[in-house]
Amino acid sequence: MYLYCLFEIYDQRQKTIKALFGQARIYFDVDSIHDMRVEIKRLRALFNLIEWINPAFQAKKELADIRKLFKAAGKLRDNHVQQELAESWTEKRRYELSEYLNDLKRIEKQSRPSFAKASRKFDTGIFTGIWKNIRPALAALPPEQIRAKAEERLRFMVDRLIAYRSKENFLEEDYHEIRILSKETRYTLEIIRRCFAKEESLQDLDDAIRKLHQALGKWHDDDVGLTFLDTFLLDYEGEALYRRSDYLRLIRGLEREKSRLLGDFERAWRAFLKLADRHGLMEKTAPEAAPEDAGEAEADERAANAADLGAESENESKAEAEAKNGNDPAQPDSVEGPESVGDDDV
Repeated sequence: MYLYCLFEIYDQRQKTIKALFGQARIYFDVDSIHDMRVEIKRLRALFNLIEWINPAFQAKKELADIRKLFKAAGKLRDNHVQQELAESWTEKRRYELSEYLNDLKRIEKQSRPSFAKASRKFDTGIFTGIWKNIRPALAALPPEQIRAKAEERLRFMVDRLIAYRSKENFLEEDYHEIRILSKETRYTLEIIRRCFAKEESLQDLDDAIRKLHQALGKWHDDDVGLTFLDTFLLDYEGEALYRRSDYLRLIRGLEREKSRLLGDFERAWRAFLKLADRHGLMEKTAPEAAPEDAGEAEADERAANAADLGAESENESKAEAEAKNGNDPAQPDSVEGPESVGDDDV
């Protein structure tokens, strides 16, 4: 039962990624690039859950080729977000940002060859091979163990979020870590609700975590936008801009919006903690527990402004390693793989 549900999720993810990859590879389509990266993050959450259930499945290894594609698309996606932001401010405030928009389009064109190269190297056939590694890791275990380990994984993720309450004041790096952690926690919760609980259950927790990462996601976009603008203005220092004052207004506007979004996050954070307390989750997390280190690759992500997929889990925490149960799975007699349910290439 659980095995087939997890397979359905995997099959849906790999088909969606392949379809979006086709559009992104040929047309550099903005929406396809964004949606493909989101689906890869959701796939990563699934892989991490499967590895938690049975460490014989190595999530990082299976994600290696997919990560390269994800990373190559990251620079394009960051650029697309900044173009959208600049266009929205141009429309709302009538700012004259034509030089900046032209520069962003120039950078986008320069980033396309890197993504095209990664696309040529990416073989969508890897998804069938990955399932052949997932299948024995799950089929070897009794259903009750799969369920128990899946629920344990979700609880571990939620505990990591709750642990941040021990901090009196958040640093900027804390916001970045919570943004990344809350997103994967929600993707994990999405799987738990579909396979191990009633769909309508845990809806309030899902909504609360979504509000956390939505506020911090927009905050992050503005943060990256300020970096892009600083670079642009330095490159154009001493050169005439049609309306330089509009760029200064835009910077002040982004800084104000960042502050507002942090206010939204603080409200969402308090609501999340109240909900966790209502669900009895706070009692099991020591108030003095320090937040788990988000990993050195999360720092790489922030430095690169690309949310590098593999970086988010480059160094697994000691707590996670200790909580895993190292089972040695046996090969199952028969489990259908992706190819038996329409594993067609795009």
